[in-house]
Amino acid sequence: MTSFVCKHCHISDNVKVFIALEAKNIISEKDIAKCFRFSPFTIKRNILQYYSFPLEKEKKLPMILGINEFKSTKHIAGNMSAILVDSEKHRLINLIF
Repeated sequence: MTSFVCKHCHISDNVKVFIALEAKNIISEKDIAKCFRFSPFTIKRNILQYYSFPLEKEKKLPMILGINEFKSTKHIAGNMSAILVDSEKHRLINLIF
């Protein structure tokens, strides 16, 4: 273990910070993975480590539910995903992969 790499890690802290900063730009995780030569899953884990995306667990559906289906990655069964949004409060309800 050094001051640059945490114990049981293979990616330096500086590289993790650069990945997190790159995620703020409008660029796909796949493109970030190509740039840094890591897998898209490694990029996703790193992004989730630096940014939190809280999902509120509500017991009932909102009066106006927005559903947006979109083409997802090859790694998702059926290659489709959906976003569920409360259209009145403008809050994310769930991501369905």
